[in-house]
Amino acid sequence: MSLVITAPPAPIARRAPRQGVGEGPVRLTLRGRLVIFAGPIILLLLVLSAGWLATSAAATDAAAVGTTTEVVVAPGETLWQVAETAAPTVDPRETVAVIIELNGLSSASVQAGQSLLVPVV
Repeated sequence: MSLVITAPPAPIARRAPRQGVGEGPVRLTLRGRLVIFAGPIILLLLVLSAGWLATSAAATDAAAVGTTTEVVVAPGETLWQVAETAAPTVDPRETVAVIIELNGLSSASVQAGQSLLVPVV
């Protein structure tokens, strides 16, 4: 039989309850101050830039469709060919979309003899 002698456990240090918890002023860290003050400014800049982009896109669309002319579709001609003839320097997909919008077409199908408004480039 062996006898083991151990030291008594050390007392657990307990903190005294804090006086006045929740009664003092709020203290913000540097990161907290940045969030409180810079956050709304950044959000405002994002909203303003989104509005600016929307108005510039609308102005670009209006400028692209500023001047139009009337074209009569020839027999066997497609809307793609009309778009290439009307605006040879522009991507035909964009011109087809503009022609469809200008004329209120439901599809890209056109008939011979049909009058179409096309943008002038």
